[in-house]
Amino acid sequence: MKNYVKAVVTFVFLMAAVAIAPTVSKAAVSAPSNLKQTDAIRNAVEFSWDAVVDADAYFYEWSADGTSWSKTQYTFEPKIVIENLSAGKSYYVRVSSVKLDQTGGENDEISDWTEPFEVVTSPDAAELKVTPTSILSNSISLSWQNVSGATSYVIKDGADKVLETTTSTSVTIGNLVPNTLYTIDVFPARTSASGYQAATSYSHHTIRTASNQTVPVPQPVVVTEPGAASTANFNLYSMPSSTSNDATVSFIAKDPSGKAMGYEIEVFKVKGNKKVKTVSSTSTISSRVKLSKNVPYKYRMRYFVQTGGQKKYGSYSGFRYFCMQKISGKKYYNTRSTACKIKMKWSKVAGASGYTVYVSKSATKGFKKVKTLGKNAKSVTFNKIGKSKMNKNTTYYVKVVANVKDGKKTVGNDAQRIHRTY
Repeated sequence: MKNYVKAVVTFVFLMAAVAIAPTVSKAAVSAPSNLKQTDAIRNAVEFSWDAVVDADAYFYEWSADGTSWSKTQYTFEPKIVIENLSAGKSYYVRVSSVKLDQTGGENDEISDWTEPFEVVTSPDAAELKVTPTSILSNSISLSWQNVSGATSYVIKDGADKVLETTTSTSVTIGNLVPNTLYTIDVFPARTSASGYQAATSYSHHTIRTASNQTVPVPQPVVVTEPGAASTANFNLYSMPSSTSNDATVSFIAKDPSGKAMGYEIEVFKVKGNKKVKTVSSTSTISSRVKLSKNVPYKYRMRYFVQTGGQKKYGSYSGFRYFCMQKISGKKYYNTRSTACKIKMKWSKVAGASGYTVYVSKSATKGFKKVKTLGKNAKSVTFNKIGKSKMNKNTTYYVKVVANVKDGKKTVGNDAQRIHRTY
């Protein structure tokens, strides 16, 4: 009988390592460099760094004051998202590199921490109460109260063009055309020491300039309906890992026309077509909502505009689909051979008519179908991608897609967590 043994699982080391503060080995791998913030919303930040040659993973911590640090966590990629933060705040992050001892010994290399790096969340525009103070034939003046955490305010037009950035709580937009409708959006912003500006939440206003009369005549504000949404305009921004018990998601949407004030997403259970959530957001990335694992969902989006108490919606997009599945997997191999096999296990998905398994050597592309299984399947074992045998020294990425019926058509998830096997 062949002596098959379980492959060493990288994250077992990492989970054990975070129980104590990382220390530096005698021949430590280089510390990460070029930390930079790449995104922000009211309650989350994204930052990245240059990949370190020979690093297998990275430790990271965050702090609200730069001295008291969170529990050490790890990531395999040179970027991370930290969530559940407060709006309009500064936080500090630090990172170290990890190179594993491939012989299975205890000589893992862990670099020094980087210097604390400031990241910032976007201030919340819900606090922003903007008042027109002057509406003339060639200019519009606005004022507002200061927003918590804002270091400046960015003024944009309806095409997302920056008209002015100010540290004041008022602005005058000039060189306008008489008797013309203008869109003016005020973004409270917070800027970090590295120059990253977090400004994603805003207050939207549509105002008509006065005619050429000496005394301005108030003009009625006409709110036009936003355009129709497309499935290409929105997607899932985040969802939990396949091994986590967490079941929260957030959405991302953009308006190519730049005319919408925000968007609304409806979430339905595919089975029974029951609506379970409505998410409304004026930021590109929505707040997180809690759903259930192993339940297929479909979701659609529409834009809205609002001025002076008037709110109008555009038409809904078509549906997209997702399912947060509970999946685990292991790689097995013979110590005397380079060949390997992978076994995946999962929990049954409610209403699934079957499962399709895809594999790739890349986390982002090149997925090939390796198995199609029935509705009662809960595991699969395979050792080939197409006609090629799998190699124990290669990392593989697996998607297990639950297929469900929505009316008369069978659909798969267009947002599916990738499970990495080691």
